Amino acid sequence: MWTRKRKKSSALLAIAGLCIAYASHPASARDRWYVGGEAGVVGLEDIPLDIGPTPLSTPASLRPGYDYGFGLGAALGYDLSSFGLRVEAEVAFRSARVASIRDIGVFLPSIDIPLESGRASALSFMINGLYDFGTLEGFTFSGGGGIGVARVNFANLRERGAVEPFINASDTSIAFQAIAAVRRALTQSIDVGVKYKFFTVPNLTIDTVAGDRVSTSLTSHSAMFSIIYNFPASPPR
Repeated sequence: MWTRKRKKSSALLAIAGLCIAYASHPASARDRWYVGGEAGVVGLEDIPLDIGPTPLSTPASLRPGYDYGFGLGAALGYDLSSFGLRVEAEVAFRSARVASIRDIGVFLPSIDIPLESGRASALSFMINGLYDFGTLEGFTFSGGGGIGVARVNFANLRERGAVEPFINASDTSIAFQAIAAVRRALTQSIDVGVKYKFFTVPNLTIDTVAGDRVSTSLTSHSAMFSIIYNFPASPPR
């Protein structure tokens, strides 16, 4: 009985000590604003462009193949270090060249369409939430996600020898992303890091130049190098 009471008292004292330590450390002492930029390599998934039937056409599907592209981004955020949380507003752009396209029509054998040009891109505006899981040997590991809107553009998809493109259109839809990152402080104000971003824009609807309705989505995987400038923390109140 005495051992049980002693263990219970020790646990209560430990909890009380943690509470006192937390209360004695002002929450605003480390919380601060930051700005960040990022750049890296983007890979787009080969998601089909599904062409719906019209009175003059049959349903068909075009499967694009993309080269690796690039991504750029900037963010303004607030680091709630007391809770291990960060909230940020992000603007980002990603783009990749359409290297090939295959017609996988319903009634005809699949054929490769020789392309002259073509590019897919997305301009996104996101609100992200990130949680810092912990620090190991100076590296801080984070994970989270975001939601926002994106303007996706399929630009100048043109067959070889053709004068006009067969798709040159854009659409805006809700966007989602998941983020995993690791960063390291170089100075008291500057952090550098790398991050992986999974980004998707579902339910896109565009029209071909001929007027056929196209349903598709855009999904990308990015490996980004990031740099962050942390503004000085506000003095404790």
